[in-house]
Order: sequence, then C-alpha cells, then structure tokens
Amino acid sequence: MRSVINGALNALRRQSRSVPLDGAEAEVDAILAQSRSVESQVEYAQLQENLLSALSRLSPRQRTVVVQRYYLQMSEREMAEALEVAPGTVKSLLHAARARLRQLLGSSRRGE
Repeated sequence: MRSVINGALNALRRQSRSVPLDGAEAEVDAILAQSRSVESQVEYAQLQENLLSALSRLSPRQRTVVVQRYYLQMSEREMAEALEVAPGTVKSLLHAARARLRQLLGSSRRGE
C-alpha cells in the first residue's frame, strides 16, 4: 500500500513543478485525477501479481480449469470434452480451485 501512496505522491510532485498553483483549480484537479489514476494502476498491478502468484500455487488440473473457465470462457461441457472427463469432475475441480484461491488471496489480503 505504501508503494501506491508513494507513486501517487511522486506523480503529483512531478506535475506540480510545471504547473503554477495560483488559482488554477482546474489544473490542480487534473493533477489530482492523474495521481488517482497512478494509484489505480499500481493497485491493479499488485492485484494481478497476487492473482498470478495464487494461480501458480494451484494444482495443474485446478489451474487448467480456472484458465479454461475464466480466461478462455469455456463452458463446463467444453471443458469436460477438452479434458476428457465427466462434467461432474469439472465442477468438482472448479469448486476446489475457487476455494483454494479464496484461501490464498484472503491470506495475502490480510498480510497487507
């Protein structure tokens, strides 16, 4: 979280050097909006890093069904055919993978 704040402050400092603050409220608002944008980008990058780390800790079969379902947007039927398993197996794997991801991502959020 500290890196998010520092990134936003650094962006604000860079911009404030080049913008006079003598009543230029619109320019100040634009600078603040840009710093919020930087903060959002940093938070998104951290979330993406946490998610990829959690995915790498799943079993290969669990990771496969998560990628097929949420990244490739395959139906359970399509996944079952691709994996040559019963649809119930796909449902079971997805359920276990989501539970493990909740556990992994929940523990990483508490550590922040």
